[in-house]
Amino acid sequence: MSRFTNRLWLLSVFVLIRLMNVAAWADEPAAITAALKNKVISNGGYDSLTAKAKTNGSVRILVKLGIKFQPQGSLSKLDASPLKKAILTAQDKLLGRLTTISYYKYKYIPYIAMTLNSAALNSTLSAPEVESVVEDEVSPPSAVNWNISATGASTVWQYGYDGSGYAVAILDTGVDKTHPMLSAKVIAEACYSTNDSSSYASSLCPNAVTDLTTSGAAMPYAGNCPTGLCDHGTSVAGFAAGKNTGEASGVAKGAAIIAMQVFTRFDYGCATSNPCLLAYNSDIIKGLERVYELSAAYPIAAVNISTAGGHFAANCDTGYGAIKAMVDTLRSVGIATVSASGNHGYIDGISGPACISTVVSVGGTTNVDTVAYFSNSASFLNILAPAYEISGPVSNGRYKAWNGTSMASPHVTGAWAVLKQARPAASVSDILYALVSTGVSVSDYRNGIYKPRLNLSSALQKLAGTLVYYMPYFTTDTAAPTYCWVTNKSASSVAASIQIMSGSSTTVPTQLPLSKTISLAAKTSKMITFSGTTITGGDTSIDISSEIGSVGGTAYSADITFTSGMAINCSQLDMSCFLGTTSPKRNLVGYTCYDGSYRNY
Repeated sequence: MSRFTNRLWLLSVFVLIRLMNVAAWADEPAAITAALKNKVISNGGYDSLTAKAKTNGSVRILVKLGIKFQPQGSLSKLDASPLKKAILTAQDKLLGRLTTISYYKYKYIPYIAMTLNSAALNSTLSAPEVESVVEDEVSPPSAVNWNISATGASTVWQYGYDGSGYAVAILDTGVDKTHPMLSAKVIAEACYSTNDSSSYASSLCPNAVTDLTTSGAAMPYAGNCPTGLCDHGTSVAGFAAGKNTGEASGVAKGAAIIAMQVFTRFDYGCATSNPCLLAYNSDIIKGLERVYELSAAYPIAAVNISTAGGHFAANCDTGYGAIKAMVDTLRSVGIATVSASGNHGYIDGISGPACISTVVSVGGTTNVDTVAYFSNSASFLNILAPAYEISGPVSNGRYKAWNGTSMASPHVTGAWAVLKQARPAASVSDILYALVSTGVSVSDYRNGIYKPRLNLSSALQKLAGTLVYYMPYFTTDTAAPTYCWVTNKSASSVAASIQIMSGSSTTVPTQLPLSKTISLAAKTSKMITFSGTTITGGDTSIDISSEIGSVGGTAYSADITFTSGMAINCSQLDMSCFLGTTSPKRNLVGYTCYDGSYRNY
């Protein structure tokens, strides 16, 4: 062997050794310590995951990266872009070290969905970028018109609030947009489903693809769904936002629908009979991520997830960390995530993802306002809604009666769209408080826990029954009165209470409201005149001399609070003010209306 050949042989051996070292890192580190095993936070821990990987040849996981996370909606554009870049960089760095069967990189949260073997699982746990790993679990679907009457939806429709102008997203088994109850209501579609032969799982999307966002993507039987198994999502969409066909109606009958199919077909290993439908958490997250992207184009009030898996006696934020990250991202732009508590009859816990602290969890009631025997219940459940013998749309223009918290959840989702229409600036916390604080109190006979049952009309009044006009300048000079022409466009009468705030020469504390109010009937107009120390409106006259004396000076400001029996906003109560008695009159400027957001005049 020549010296050159010898050197070439040694170099080849060196390269081979280096490649073997790389392969060892990519496939199996020397040892998995207890600390690395503890990165697995799903039930059964590391031993369960690695056993499944070895038995089935692979395991599906959700990997959390160690990046400081904030929901995109809470960041400025300047800060949001670097976070997305940091997530992508960390994802690519980790994937560059691994041999995976498949993966999906989420755009807005520091997670990756992976399918890999036991060796790659060990390498993943050993990577410094990885904070935790959880199994990508599956959950089943959680399974007129007393319900509409009970929730108060028909009452609020009379006042013009039916969810119009807003959309609700339905993450389920698809939505039959050809049904008369749902025709012309679906404005966007998507399908996220899984092909995994080792789990006997196959995609329900058209043409068996795993990701699709084109028209028809969420039609329930466009893929290989067995007859009857994909009706669930169509009914859920109908309960939330279906048209009032006379046979059934959605709570937000005027709202649009974003339809997303997130389930997968399983031909073996089902809890009951084969085949069955289950939803991977990774596909649910893809749906939530798509909702966030669509929020730039559509005003979305809420997302409904009527799946339920597991039994949790307390919030499950750690185990459902990836879903929570997307829930919080949606919440940061004002979109609620609503989920069914589950139908296992638990009296000391609820299922996931409803168990997440920032998800609105919904249990079910019967038509006599008792908690349904099948409804999961716990002290940290948020709210109850109708869930017993609810008629909803199914394929081929038919209707079917359903029982289950899957039916309760979309009632609350629809209510969210109605309340957002009434008070667009209301946050998720604002609306949740209005719903919980005004609901009909119902005791669960099984555990003695009281929870509020949805009462939409009361929540509407609680959330949006007042608005305030902040008026910067009035004068006590009778030669220069101010005239305010007020038009009540709403379907409810209002009462104006006036509060003198300050004078021109001194700074004083806020004054008490005047004892008299000026009323204004629905669909009418009235002139309110501020002249000297008198305010008049129709037959009502209010003397403000004592209040003007207390603030001092010849000029003052005031707040005018309009209170209604139902929701009201600035566009429904229009006020135009002008100064003086001579022509041309001068319009008053600089005043503001506040109904949750500010409107300046």
